[in-house]
Amino acid sequence: MLNERIDIFLHDKGGRITLPVMGTVTVENGTITVWRDDFDPADFDRQLNQIGK
Repeated sequence: MLNERIDIFLHDKGGRITLPVMGTVTVENGTITVWRDDFDPADFDRQLNQIGK
């Protein structure tokens, strides 16, 4: 199972990071057995640097 979403992080300095995420979930017998999220860490770092850490 795949999902696409936007995660939003609010920084304590008032900044906001908006990060597209692709999730992969494996379900076996009705139970989630594996959950992986994939995102571009360079995008996260770029936005974090714009906030000023």
